[in-house]
Amino acid sequence: MARAKQAVDRAELLDAARTARQQILASGLPFPGIEPEPVGKGGATKVRILDTAITIFGERGLEACTMRDLGSEVGIKAPAIYNHYRSKEDVLAAAMEYILGRFFWTVMDPLEDALIEDWLEQIVLGHIRFQLEHRRLSQANDALLNGPGKKEGLPADVYKRIVSVQRSYADLFCALIRHTSPEISQKEGMIAGFAIAAICDRAAGWFVAEGDLSIDQVAELNWKLARQMIGA
Repeated sequence: MARAKQAVDRAELLDAARTARQQILASGLPFPGIEPEPVGKGGATKVRILDTAITIFGERGLEACTMRDLGSEVGIKAPAIYNHYRSKEDVLAAAMEYILGRFFWTVMDPLEDALIEDWLEQIVLGHIRFQLEHRRLSQANDALLNGPGKKEGLPADVYKRIVSVQRSYADLFCALIRHTSPEISQKEGMIAGFAIAAICDRAAGWFVAEGDLSIDQVAELNWKLARQMIGA
């Protein structure tokens, strides 16, 4: 009887994982695999604006930066930014959603062709590889996501969408962790998920591109650590 109940519970956890992934993909974030990439000179400028905005807003803070600062970093005059965005706050919102869309598409899309039992490994590996391959962008965006002024600096709909996606990502981690280690409770699964994600994020702070470990080696070591944390 106990075994049958455990099997049912694990099946429900897999359903919960599928639902959480689908919620991320249906969130409305600008995913590069779904929305067309910006093309032409204007499109390339827009991408440079977003990449640069994430970096300088994350490193200096939104209030400490002006449109002139952003234009100078991009290599254009500040008024040209208004061809794409109405305000500094609009740039911030678009930039945060842009980098989150790139991140979640990179992590979520490959799961389509993977066995769901392998999703946790694929997510951990994809998460840390993105962090290390886009270190400056990722660290700056993390600073904005974790900063105290996130709610005040973003339009209400953008803030709600970002928080919802973060919650779905936490739910996905939790479901997969509990499927891997059924003895873990809901609360323990959430805490473990936050801890594993934090380890992946923090690697960008100590990884040295010219060091002894490659990105793939760091990713594999973090996956090994994650397995040990959840007793897999």
